[in-house]
Amino acid sequence: MPDLTFGGLVSKLRSIPGMKTVTEKAALLYAVFEDEDTHKWVKAAIVAALVYLINPADAVPDFIPGAGYGDDVAVLLAALGTIKAYIESHHHDRAKEILNKL
Repeated sequence: MPDLTFGGLVSKLRSIPGMKTVTEKAALLYAVFEDEDTHKWVKAAIVAALVYLINPADAVPDFIPGAGYGDDVAVLLAALGTIKAYIESHHHDRAKEILNKL
């Protein structure tokens, strides 16, 4: 069972060397998620995307070189596209703070 806490997300992001796109998108999603003003359906979409990222048993296993994170990136981008109207500048600032902690 994947660790679905903030610590679990940070641990997963630290384990993705050289995957700046994945870490930036995941941090932005988390920043929107933790905002109290974010609508529940938006949070549900974010949780689904982040669970997919954290879960080691996804469509393309992460250990496959060159392809392992392709499906994860697609899911993160789809989630961001779905919620883009709800992403504000302070979410980008918070995502940068999260990335600095990595």
